[in-house]
Amino acid sequence: LLAEIGREARLTDEEWASFEATLERDKTPAEPIRFD
Repeated sequence: LLAEIGREARLTDEEWASFEATLERDKTPAEPIRFD
């Protein structure tokens, strides 16, 4: 699916790599909101 999107958007390898890096980074859980 992602490869299909990449082909349709005509991303370069460099753009695709940065996009994948962003996806990897976003797998970490977000900091919960604290109301102090």
